[in-house]
Formats: sequence, C-alpha cells, structure tokens
Amino acid sequence: MKLRAFLFVAAFTLTMCFGTGAFAAAPAASLGFKDAVTAALIGEGAPARLQVTLAGAVRAAEDPAVLITEYDAETGRFRADFTAEDGSRRTVHGKAEALIAVPVLARDLAIGDVIRAEDITFRDMAASRVQRSFATDAASLEGMAARRAMRAGDTVRLGDVQRPLIVKKGDLVTIIFETDGIMLTARGRAMANGAMGDVIQVVNVQSHRTIDASVTGTGRVAVSVLSASDFTVISSSN
Repeated sequence: MKLRAFLFVAAFTLTMCFGTGAFAAAPAASLGFKDAVTAALIGEGAPARLQVTLAGAVRAAEDPAVLITEYDAETGRFRADFTAEDGSRRTVHGKAEALIAVPVLARDLAIGDVIRAEDITFRDMAASRVQRSFATDAASLEGMAARRAMRAGDTVRLGDVQRPLIVKKGDLVTIIFETDGIMLTARGRAMANGAMGDVIQVVNVQSHRTIDASVTGTGRVAVSVLSASDFTVISSSN
C-alpha cells in the first residue's frame, strides 16, 4: 500500500510539473497499442512511416479499438479514444512524427578517408531531429573524403566531408598546356590544396612565376594560357 501511495504521488507530481504537453515514452506493454494508434493515424492521412510518442502510460485492451478524435498534421499532435483493459473507453494524447531514413557511417573514419558505398548504412530519425546540415542521401557522401574523424553510427553533416584532395600544398606538380596535338609541360609547386577540378595557384620552379592552374589528376595541373618561358615541348602529334 505504501508503494502504491508513493507511485501515485510521484505520478501526480510529474503531471503537475510537466502537464500533458510533456510526452513520456510508453512502457513496453503499450508497444502493441502504439501499433494500433499508428495504423489509425495513417488512416487519418498521417505519413506511412511514423514515430508515435504517448503522453503517459496506457493500459489498453487486447483489441483497443482506437479512434483518432483529433489530429494536427502540422504539429503531429493527436488525441485518440481507445478501449482500456477494464473495458471502459479512455482518451490518450500524443505526438506523431514522420520518420526519415538518414545515412550514417558503417565504420569509423579518419581524416582524409574516402567514403565508399559499403561505408554507408541508414537509420530512421524523427523529422524534427534531422537538421538542414545533415547529408540525407548516399549519393552526397559516396566518393567524398572525411574532413574530421568520425565514428560508426554518426550522422554526417555536409560540412564534414569534401572532395578528396589529390594535390596538397607544397607538392611538386606537373603543369600542362595542351592544344592542337602539342603538349607543353613545366614543373611547379602547389601553393594550396586542391581536389579534382579545383583552380589553385602554382609556382613554376624554373621561372618562379605564380600561375592559376586547374587540378586534373594526382600531381597534375593544367593551364589554358601559354607563356613560352614556362614550358618545354615534350610531345607532338604532328
């Protein structure tokens, strides 16, 4: 009796402190009831994949005969009538949120690791928890490199990844100018990191001129403007 009195006081105190707007996780016994509520909500036009949170414990009958009496599609808040364990009709309040499959990492990544298809798995998250900065599809991650160390199971923000760097600041690179079957090359030193297609500054190690060049491969950059003093003809198709 003392234990029951204590539990009643505790439940009353929580209700007074948090009100009906504080949604508590339902006990395991009500998991089947959640399924019934979910089905009823879908029947009222809610998304097919939902996370349902109930305001407090529910003791429902085996066949709870759930009836959604209020549902706000914008906020997800709802009210439902159901058949309780004792056969009476009761009311429960709750919140329903659409679930979104978000890509997460299947393994730990170090800085610079390139993300492959097998490094990505998916986890369902309530829509309210999916931030605008999150990557929401695998295509936006595959082939990208980690900008920071990340752990398996982490969601990935778009700012956490970048195209793989194939030229790094200080690297010696081959500068290439090619036109009409003629290829001219020179040696240069990269003044910045670069991924494929990036335009970076390169210093010609012979003329000491700084030029803008596009990264075309590992240790290779290309220029579109010719300066005869910077290049040596190395091949010709004529």
